[in-house]
Amino acid sequence: MKMYDNHTHLRQHLDPAPPHLLKPVLESAESKGVIAGIREHAPLPEKLMNSRLADFGVTIYDRELGHFFMQFQELDYPVGFELDFVSGLEDETKNILKSLIEESDRRGLKVSGIHGSMHFLPAGKDCDGLPGLDAGYVSWDLDEDVFRAYIERKSPEQFLHAYFGSILDLTKMGIYDALSHLELARKFDRVGANGKSVYFGECEKLYDELARGAIEAVCEAGMVLELNTAGLFSDLGRPYLSEALAKYALELEVPICLGSDAHRPQDIGAGFETAEKMLADIGVKNVIGFNKGNREEIPINKSNQN
Repeated sequence: MKMYDNHTHLRQHLDPAPPHLLKPVLESAESKGVIAGIREHAPLPEKLMNSRLADFGVTIYDRELGHFFMQFQELDYPVGFELDFVSGLEDETKNILKSLIEESDRRGLKVSGIHGSMHFLPAGKDCDGLPGLDAGYVSWDLDEDVFRAYIERKSPEQFLHAYFGSILDLTKMGIYDALSHLELARKFDRVGANGKSVYFGECEKLYDELARGAIEAVCEAGMVLELNTAGLFSDLGRPYLSEALAKYALELEVPICLGSDAHRPQDIGAGFETAEKMLADIGVKNVIGFNKGNREEIPINKSNQN
Protein backbone atom coordinates (compact mmCIF):
# COMPACT_ATOMS: atom_id res chain seq x y z
CA MET A 1 0.00 0.00 0.00
CA LYS A 2 1.47 3.36 -0.99
CA MET A 3 2.07 6.03 1.60
CA TYR A 4 2.95 9.69 1.18
CA ASP A 5 5.57 11.48 3.22
CA ASN A 6 4.28 14.98 2.58
CA HIS A 7 7.18 16.86 4.18
CA THR A 8 10.70 16.01 3.04
CA HIS A 9 13.77 18.16 2.36
CA LEU A 10 16.80 17.88 0.12
CA ARG A 11 19.59 18.83 2.52
CA GLN A 12 20.58 18.90 6.16
CA HIS A 13 21.07 21.86 8.47
CA LEU A 14 24.86 22.00 8.10
CA ASP A 15 27.47 24.70 7.85
CA PRO A 16 28.59 25.05 5.15
CA ALA A 17 25.30 24.11 3.52
CA PRO A 18 25.47 21.12 1.16
CA PRO A 19 23.80 21.28 -2.26
CA HIS A 20 20.16 20.32 -2.73
CA LEU A 21 20.11 16.72 -3.99
CA LEU A 22 16.84 15.20 -5.19
CA LYS A 23 17.93 11.81 -6.55
CA PRO A 24 19.07 10.27 -3.20
CA VAL A 25 15.78 11.36 -1.61
CA LEU A 26 13.71 9.69 -4.31
CA GLU A 27 15.82 6.52 -4.21
CA SER A 28 15.43 6.22 -0.44
CA ALA A 29 11.70 6.87 -0.64
CA GLU A 30 11.26 4.24 -3.37
CA SER A 31 13.17 1.67 -1.33
CA LYS A 32 10.70 2.23 1.52
CA GLY A 33 7.58 2.22 -0.63
CA VAL A 34 6.99 5.88 0.18
CA ILE A 35 6.10 8.73 -2.16
CA ALA A 36 8.21 11.73 -1.18
CA GLY A 37 6.47 15.08 -1.09
CA ILE A 38 9.25 17.65 -1.35
CA ARG A 39 8.63 20.70 0.81
CA GLU A 40 11.89 22.58 0.50
CA HIS A 41 12.39 25.74 2.55
CA ALA A 42 11.42 28.57 0.23
CA PRO A 43 13.37 31.84 0.08
CA LEU A 44 12.45 34.25 2.86
CA PRO A 45 11.68 37.97 2.75
CA GLU A 46 14.76 40.01 1.97
CA LYS A 47 15.42 41.40 5.44
CA LEU A 48 15.54 37.87 6.86
CA MET A 49 17.72 36.52 4.05
CA ASN A 50 20.15 39.32 4.77
CA SER A 51 20.15 38.89 8.55
CA ARG A 52 22.89 37.29 10.61
CA LEU A 53 21.03 34.08 11.37
CA ALA A 54 23.37 31.09 11.26
CA ASP A 55 20.84 28.57 9.94
CA PHE A 56 20.11 30.10 6.59
CA GLY A 57 22.00 27.33 4.82
CA VAL A 58 18.74 25.42 4.89
CA THR A 59 16.84 28.10 2.96
CA ILE A 60 17.09 28.32 -0.82
CA TYR A 61 19.08 31.32 -1.99
CA ASP A 62 18.29 32.89 -5.35
CA ARG A 63 21.65 31.66 -6.68
CA GLU A 64 20.60 28.06 -5.98
CA LEU A 65 17.21 28.10 -7.64
CA GLY A 66 18.45 27.16 -11.11
CA HIS A 67 20.16 23.95 -9.94
CA PHE A 68 17.26 23.19 -7.61
CA PHE A 69 14.61 23.36 -10.33
CA MET A 70 16.79 21.62 -12.92
CA GLN A 71 16.87 18.42 -10.89
CA PHE A 72 13.08 18.24 -10.81
CA GLN A 73 12.97 18.75 -14.56
CA GLU A 74 15.56 16.03 -15.20
CA LEU A 75 13.72 13.52 -13.00
CA ASP A 76 10.23 14.72 -14.00
CA TYR A 77 9.15 15.10 -10.39
CA PRO A 78 6.71 17.54 -8.74
CA VAL A 79 8.22 20.38 -6.75
CA GLY A 80 6.91 21.68 -3.43
CA PHE A 81 7.76 24.19 -0.73
CA GLU A 82 7.59 24.92 2.97
CA LEU A 83 6.82 28.63 3.02
CA ASP A 84 7.33 30.53 6.26
CA PHE A 85 4.73 32.92 7.57
CA VAL A 86 6.38 36.11 8.86
CA SER A 87 4.09 38.60 10.55
CA GLY A 88 4.18 41.98 8.82
CA LEU A 89 5.80 40.60 5.67
CA GLU A 90 2.75 38.90 4.19
CA ASP A 91 2.79 40.74 0.85
CA GLU A 92 6.44 39.94 0.22
CA THR A 93 5.78 36.30 1.14
CA LYS A 94 2.94 36.13 -1.39
CA ASN A 95 5.26 37.56 -4.04
CA ILE A 96 7.91 34.95 -3.23
CA LEU A 97 5.37 32.19 -3.72
CA LYS A 98 4.07 33.77 -6.92
CA SER A 99 7.60 33.82 -8.31
CA LEU A 100 8.19 30.17 -7.40
CA ILE A 101 4.91 29.07 -8.97
CA GLU A 102 5.64 31.03 -12.14
CA GLU A 103 9.11 29.49 -12.42
CA SER A 104 7.65 26.01 -11.88
CA ASP A 105 5.10 26.64 -14.63
CA ARG A 106 7.78 27.98 -16.95
CA ARG A 107 9.77 24.79 -16.49
CA GLY A 108 6.72 22.56 -16.94
CA LEU A 109 6.75 21.34 -13.33
CA LYS A 110 3.75 20.37 -11.25
CA VAL A 111 3.57 21.76 -7.71
CA SER A 112 2.63 19.02 -5.26
CA GLY A 113 1.89 21.30 -2.33
CA ILE A 114 2.68 24.40 -0.29
CA HIS A 115 3.00 23.93 3.45
CA GLY A 116 2.84 26.85 5.86
CA SER A 117 5.13 27.02 8.86
CA MET A 118 6.01 29.51 11.56
CA HIS A 119 9.64 29.84 12.64
CA PHE A 120 9.94 33.60 13.21
CA LEU A 121 8.40 35.89 15.80
CA PRO A 122 8.70 39.67 16.02
CA ALA A 123 11.46 40.85 18.36
CA GLY A 124 11.66 43.97 20.49
CA LYS A 125 14.35 45.62 22.57
CA ASP A 126 13.91 42.95 25.22
CA CYS A 127 15.34 40.44 22.72
CA ASP A 128 18.76 42.09 22.50
CA GLY A 129 21.46 39.59 21.57
CA LEU A 130 19.15 36.95 20.12
CA PRO A 131 19.72 35.80 16.51
CA GLY A 132 17.66 37.63 13.92
CA LEU A 133 17.18 40.77 15.96
CA ASP A 134 18.94 42.80 13.26
CA ALA A 135 15.97 41.93 11.03
CA GLY A 136 13.40 42.57 13.76
CA TYR A 137 12.56 38.90 14.27
CA VAL A 138 13.74 36.01 16.43
CA SER A 139 14.21 32.55 14.98
CA TRP A 140 13.10 30.90 18.19
CA ASP A 141 13.36 27.21 17.26
CA LEU A 142 16.99 26.85 16.14
CA ASP A 143 18.57 26.48 19.55
CA GLU A 144 17.16 25.71 22.98
CA ASP A 145 19.25 28.42 24.63
CA VAL A 146 17.68 30.97 22.29
CA PHE A 147 14.21 29.55 22.92
CA ARG A 148 14.73 29.63 26.70
CA ALA A 149 16.00 33.20 26.59
CA TYR A 150 13.06 34.30 24.47
CA ILE A 151 10.58 32.64 26.83
CA GLU A 152 12.27 34.19 29.87
CA ARG A 153 12.29 37.69 28.37
CA LYS A 154 8.64 37.41 27.43
CA SER A 155 6.68 34.76 29.31
CA PRO A 156 5.33 31.34 28.34
CA GLU A 157 1.88 32.88 28.00
CA GLN A 158 3.09 35.71 25.75
CA PHE A 159 5.01 33.24 23.60
CA LEU A 160 1.95 31.03 23.15
CA HIS A 161 -0.28 33.96 22.20
CA ALA A 162 2.33 35.15 19.67
CA TYR A 163 2.98 31.66 18.27
CA PHE A 164 -0.61 30.52 17.83
CA GLY A 165 -1.71 34.03 16.86
CA SER A 166 0.72 33.89 13.95
CA ILE A 167 -0.69 30.51 12.95
CA LEU A 168 -4.17 32.03 12.88
CA ASP A 169 -2.87 34.76 10.58
CA LEU A 170 -1.13 32.14 8.42
CA THR A 171 -4.41 30.33 7.80
CA LYS A 172 -6.00 33.57 6.59
CA MET A 173 -3.41 34.08 3.85
CA GLY A 174 -5.25 31.77 1.46
CA ILE A 175 -2.04 30.45 -0.12
CA TYR A 176 -1.29 27.29 1.83
CA ASP A 177 -2.40 23.71 1.27
CA ALA A 178 -1.43 22.45 4.71
CA LEU A 179 -0.16 23.59 8.09
CA SER A 180 3.12 22.00 9.13
CA HIS A 181 3.99 20.92 12.69
CA LEU A 182 1.27 22.74 14.63
CA GLU A 183 3.03 21.85 17.90
CA LEU A 184 6.54 22.90 16.94
CA ALA A 185 6.25 25.17 19.98
CA ARG A 186 7.12 22.05 21.98
CA LYS A 187 10.33 21.31 20.05
CA PHE A 188 12.45 21.64 23.19
CA ASP A 189 9.73 20.62 25.63
CA ARG A 190 9.84 17.59 27.90
CA VAL A 191 8.41 16.38 31.17
CA GLY A 192 10.20 17.74 34.22
CA ALA A 193 10.78 16.15 37.61
CA ASN A 194 7.38 17.46 38.75
CA GLY A 195 5.64 15.56 35.95
CA LYS A 196 4.78 18.75 34.08
CA SER A 197 6.01 20.35 30.89
CA VAL A 198 9.24 22.21 31.64
CA TYR A 199 8.11 25.19 29.56
CA PHE A 200 4.32 25.21 29.62
CA GLY A 201 3.50 23.30 32.78
CA GLU A 202 1.76 26.29 34.36
CA CYS A 203 -0.25 27.23 31.29
CA GLU A 204 -1.38 23.94 29.75
CA LYS A 205 -5.00 25.06 29.74
CA LEU A 206 -4.06 28.12 27.67
CA TYR A 207 -1.91 25.98 25.38
CA ASP A 208 -4.77 23.58 24.70
CA GLU A 209 -7.25 26.41 24.12
CA LEU A 210 -4.98 28.17 21.62
CA ALA A 211 -3.97 24.96 19.83
CA ARG A 212 -7.61 23.98 19.38
CA GLY A 213 -8.34 27.47 18.08
CA ALA A 214 -5.59 26.99 15.51
CA ILE A 215 -7.14 23.71 14.37
CA GLU A 216 -10.48 25.47 14.02
CA ALA A 217 -8.74 28.06 11.82
CA VAL A 218 -7.22 25.30 9.67
CA CYS A 219 -10.72 23.88 9.30
CA GLU A 220 -12.17 27.26 8.36
CA ALA A 221 -9.45 27.75 5.75
CA GLY A 222 -10.04 24.35 4.16
CA MET A 223 -6.44 23.35 4.80
CA VAL A 224 -4.90 20.01 5.74
CA LEU A 225 -3.32 19.52 9.18
CA GLU A 226 0.06 17.82 9.26
CA LEU A 227 1.01 15.21 11.83
CA ASN A 228 4.76 15.70 11.91
CA THR A 229 6.71 12.68 13.17
CA ALA A 230 9.93 14.60 13.86
CA GLY A 231 8.71 15.14 17.42
CA LEU A 232 9.10 11.41 18.07
CA PHE A 233 12.85 11.84 17.83
CA SER A 234 13.07 14.87 20.10
CA ASP A 235 12.90 15.05 23.89
CA LEU A 236 9.14 15.39 23.50
CA GLY A 237 8.97 11.79 22.33
CA ARG A 238 5.71 12.10 20.41
CA PRO A 239 4.58 13.58 17.09
CA TYR A 240 4.00 17.30 16.74
CA LEU A 241 0.31 16.60 17.01
CA SER A 242 -0.88 15.02 20.22
CA GLU A 243 -3.51 12.31 20.31
CA ALA A 244 -5.92 14.73 22.00
CA LEU A 245 -5.46 17.37 19.29
CA ALA A 246 -5.68 14.75 16.55
CA LYS A 247 -9.01 13.68 18.07
CA TYR A 248 -10.20 17.28 17.95
CA ALA A 249 -9.19 17.52 14.29
CA LEU A 250 -11.17 14.33 13.65
CA GLU A 251 -14.22 15.82 15.37
CA LEU A 252 -14.00 18.86 13.07
CA GLU A 253 -13.38 16.62 10.04
CA VAL A 254 -10.05 18.32 9.37
CA PRO A 255 -8.02 16.10 7.02
CA ILE A 256 -4.61 14.99 8.30
CA CYS A 257 -1.45 14.31 6.33
CA LEU A 258 1.78 12.69 7.51
CA GLY A 259 5.19 14.31 7.24
CA SER A 260 8.56 13.25 8.58
CA ASP A 261 10.33 16.60 8.08
CA ALA A 262 13.27 14.48 6.93
CA HIS A 263 16.42 16.40 6.05
CA ARG A 264 18.33 13.18 5.27
CA PRO A 265 17.22 10.55 2.75
CA GLN A 266 17.38 7.75 5.32
CA ASP A 267 14.86 9.56 7.55
CA ILE A 268 12.02 9.59 5.04
CA GLY A 269 8.93 7.95 6.52
CA ALA A 270 10.50 7.74 9.97
CA GLY A 271 7.95 7.16 12.71
CA PHE A 272 5.06 6.54 10.33
CA GLU A 273 4.10 3.18 11.88
CA THR A 274 3.73 4.88 15.27
CA ALA A 275 1.77 7.75 13.74
CA GLU A 276 -0.56 5.47 11.80
CA LYS A 277 -1.28 3.36 14.87
CA MET A 278 -2.06 6.47 16.93
CA LEU A 279 -4.44 7.76 14.29
CA ALA A 280 -6.09 4.37 13.79
CA ASP A 281 -6.62 4.01 17.53
CA ILE A 282 -8.63 7.23 17.65
CA GLY A 283 -10.71 6.35 14.61
CA VAL A 284 -8.97 8.06 11.69
CA LYS A 285 -9.49 5.94 8.58
CA ASN A 286 -7.60 7.89 5.91
CA VAL A 287 -4.78 10.38 5.61
CA ILE A 288 -4.09 12.78 2.78
CA GLY A 289 -1.39 12.42 0.16
CA PHE A 290 -0.67 15.37 -2.11
CA ASN A 291 -0.43 13.98 -5.64
CA LYS A 292 0.76 16.72 -8.00
CA GLY A 293 -1.31 19.27 -6.10
CA ASN A 294 -4.38 17.08 -5.77
CA ARG A 295 -5.49 15.58 -2.48
CA GLU A 296 -5.66 11.81 -2.45
CA GLU A 297 -7.20 9.88 0.45
CA ILE A 298 -4.94 7.04 1.55
CA PRO A 299 -6.31 4.34 3.87
CA ILE A 300 -4.21 3.96 7.01
CA ASN A 301 -2.03 0.85 6.84
CA LYS A 302 -4.09 -1.82 8.58
CA SER A 303 -0.98 -3.78 9.47
CA ASN A 304 -0.08 -1.02 11.91
CA GLN A 305 -3.43 -1.09 13.68
CA ASN A 306 -2.77 -4.25 15.69
